[in-house]
Amino acid sequence: MKKINLTNREKEVINLAISVTSGCQPCAKYHIKKCKEENIPETEIYEIIEQSELIYKKSIEILKQKAISSSVPESKKDLELNLACENKSEILVGLSVSYTLNNTDLFDFYIKKVDQLEVNIVILSFIMQTSKFIFDKAKAHVEILVENHGVEKEKDKNDDCNPGCCC
Repeated sequence: MKKINLTNREKEVINLAISVTSGCQPCAKYHIKKCKEENIPETEIYEIIEQSELIYKKSIEILKQKAISSSVPESKKDLELNLACENKSEILVGLSVSYTLNNTDLFDFYIKKVDQLEVNIVILSFIMQTSKFIFDKAKAHVEILVENHGVEKEKDKNDDCNPGCCC
């Protein structure tokens, strides 16, 4: 297998993009600092952040659109019920998205919201299992792409990260 050696600069650009895309502020701050140490101009850092935020926002938007029904209520009572269900759906989608994107801050926010809802533990368990399945599938696809392009994965300190670390 062909091994591609990335420079520290390239690694930090990638790590910054991953951190921002996954919504991990502590990791993003760390990698911004590392990018500056690699003499990456601030304009380039801002561009990386901007593009990564767009990816993050678009991912959430797509997931929400697929998960939330857009049915039109027929009466005021239906409207109230629909709004309650939509808010509950948004919270559950937010929980799923935050788990799938490995964003601990967002996950903490939504898990507190879920605690306030009357959510059946079986439903919550199903949502979390589905989110884990999506996360594992995405990870497997990335690993296959890396292998197919001749990149040998180096073991580094990040391979043993605790859950919640995005890089």
